Amino acid sequence: MNKLQDPVQANLIYEGSVKKIWKPQKENDKLWFQFTDAYSVFDWGKMPDDIENKGKSLTLMGEHFFKYFAKPEIWQKLEKTDLALDQAWLKDRFAHASFKNLVQNAMPNHFIKSIDGYLEVVQGIVPKATVHNVSGINGSSVYAYENLPSAQKEGSGQRYLVPLEVVFRFGLPQGSSLIDRLKANSGYAKSLGLPQDAKLEADSKFPYPVLEFYTKLEPSDRLLSLQEAVLLSGLSADQFDMLSEQTLMLAVALRQFFKEREIELWDGKFEFLVEYTKSGTQILLADSIGPDELRLIYKNCHLSKEILRQIYKDSAWAKELTSAKKSGSKDWKKMVSKGPEPLSGDTKKIVDQLYPVITNCIVGKEVFAGCPNLDEYVKTLERVLSA
Repeated sequence: MNKLQDPVQANLIYEGSVKKIWKPQKENDKLWFQFTDAYSVFDWGKMPDDIENKGKSLTLMGEHFFKYFAKPEIWQKLEKTDLALDQAWLKDRFAHASFKNLVQNAMPNHFIKSIDGYLEVVQGIVPKATVHNVSGINGSSVYAYENLPSAQKEGSGQRYLVPLEVVFRFGLPQGSSLIDRLKANSGYAKSLGLPQDAKLEADSKFPYPVLEFYTKLEPSDRLLSLQEAVLLSGLSADQFDMLSEQTLMLAVALRQFFKEREIELWDGKFEFLVEYTKSGTQILLADSIGPDELRLIYKNCHLSKEILRQIYKDSAWAKELTSAKKSGSKDWKKMVSKGPEPLSGDTKKIVDQLYPVITNCIVGKEVFAGCPNLDEYVKTLERVLSA
């Protein structure tokens, strides 16, 4: 493990409810990601207590996945694996130039190294999103974006954050927001590229993953049409195609990774940078990968923040919060009279074990001593949640 420079020599440039980003003063193109033990559910922000070892776990898992997908042999093996997905769809993916590049060079990313519990990553230029009222249309506003990636920057050596959250879905687990969208719009399944005979009820799986695109830099994650996503990305058509193909194959490879551990991956999200090198443009896997970005299920039990949502969903706070959100007010938090209660007793204990248990499983060794295995953990979890 590398040693962190004196923290005085770094500036805090972002502080979210669960992550801090530091800019080292002596490094022009690097950032330090610090994952905290804090957590957030229902867009509330920081909850009243912390989850033990959450920050350390997310750092270890992030490092593990960046290194894992940076191995060409992972992609070479994937092509020869029975993936239980539509064969014609897989044939097209494996024939694509993007996948051939993965087989030869693996998945490039923004990770450099771990330093004292931080992830050191290369920095990208972040586009600016500014809200504007539409003159003459009362109550309407739009976001204007500045400094997006563009074809004119090719060969510049610069990196840009692609201002999208790219969501992949392998099906419709209980609680998926996609279920309501499909019910509300009979043509939405076709727009996702699903076949006409695809099952669209809860708990059904798709023959292959589908993608949805959301905004990254706006206060709320706004669902985009494919056309909006292409324009907002700032990428050329070929670059956007590359990003989409890489997302699909990353999702397939990640699903196989968890399948080998008897864990079901239903959906998740990725973020990317685009790098305009003199030898060619490439898409870099960015941010991090962990249970906060994924929906993981082991023997019908969630292994993610969904556990916390289940714990709080029937509380008076959550019901009041849901009602406030439905009002459409930008200040909906002010409409909630009382904040959430802290976790306590067996509930706090089982939640504190969540991230270490998943880390041990993903890394493949006992990083956190004394943790139960997955079977033991799930058995206790079911007892605590049903109490």
